[in-house]
Amino acid sequence: MAEEEISLIQTPTDLLAIENPIDAKARQWLVRIQTNFWQFDAAVRTRVTWFNDQHYNPLMVYEGILPHYEAIKSDLNEFKKYLDENGFPLNSSYYQYYDAYMKYYDAYADVAKPPALVQEELDKGRIVGICDKVDDGDTIFVNGKEVRLAGIDSAEKGTYSGSGPATARMKELVLGKMVTVYFDPHSPMEMYRRVLGAVYLGNGDEEELYRRDDWKDIFVNYIMVNECLSSPNNKGRNMYIDHDEIKAAYEKCKIAELPSLVRVEFKSKPTHAMIFVDGQDTHRITPDHWDMTPGEHEITIVADGCSSHHETINVARGKNEIYRILPPIPTATGNINIFTTPQDCDIIINDMPQGVAPIIGLKEVANELITVTAVKEGYQSRTEQVIPVAGRTLTLIFDPLEKI
Repeated sequence: MAEEEISLIQTPTDLLAIENPIDAKARQWLVRIQTNFWQFDAAVRTRVTWFNDQHYNPLMVYEGILPHYEAIKSDLNEFKKYLDENGFPLNSSYYQYYDAYMKYYDAYADVAKPPALVQEELDKGRIVGICDKVDDGDTIFVNGKEVRLAGIDSAEKGTYSGSGPATARMKELVLGKMVTVYFDPHSPMEMYRRVLGAVYLGNGDEEELYRRDDWKDIFVNYIMVNECLSSPNNKGRNMYIDHDEIKAAYEKCKIAELPSLVRVEFKSKPTHAMIFVDGQDTHRITPDHWDMTPGEHEITIVADGCSSHHETINVARGKNEIYRILPPIPTATGNINIFTTPQDCDIIINDMPQGVAPIIGLKEVANELITVTAVKEGYQSRTEQVIPVAGRTLTLIFDPLEKI
């Protein structure tokens, strides 16, 4: 930059009289660069605040910012060139100021980043295209534009959920597929210039996807929350996001006690079936939920008048739903549940071994007296007599067996 351009900042003649002119001009460069940073920062803050309040065209917020940012870089380059040409030592305060301002400049990179949208897209109110990349569980790329899904968070890294499930599911849903991103005309982007959108599967140029009867099946933001892979948030305005719907979908995903637990939903036909997990009565009836640790668990679902259902399930992070149909049992038999303390007692019915307690949903002929005995080494055996009731479930508890 020519020396006469630097003279825009006037230096008193008495300062030049006592300071080397080369040092004085280096100081002028510092004042110029610092002033540019102040003006740049103030302009950005003022424009963003003003446009947010007035709801004018949001793209105008970024007009002139990039050229101004590039001008600061040009001044920094000229300043370093001046220092190099005039032999300033590398350990001088001027080089230290230069390094500090370069770090300051780099810190403004996000502020000076060009917006993802152009005016034509803003006027249209949506982006339609192929998802060409999935960054994580709430950030994707459509036609090369970065899109942040509005109204949800998929904070996988650094959390008890670990990284991967939400991202993997997002890839399964959208990667390589036609999607439509709807954004609010007043807040189409968030602070990092990403499009803040409601993402639907399908071509929004052909129909208004959010008006379809099956919108929940194609609304990616909703799907991620409904499958417990994302949580709701209220950040970012978007007219296509119903926060109440998102929160309602997430209710079943809440962890009741500890973050190490996973929620499992139990449903059955008929309803009002008792739920047992790992031999323990949860005191819940379907439809309901139970929180348990990830991994394998033994479950039993028992309803009066129906055959009990026994199953080993593998509980994983994300959505876990058990729905089972319990076939009716002949009215000539009844169910018996047997619990003991301690748990692993041998159960004998009418002199026939039945296995180790707890025993759930054991079928016995109705209206006939049976003798049930609980036996365990080191404990006194105990016997009870019961009459099964047709189509009903009886619960027999040996609690506790006395030690010998």
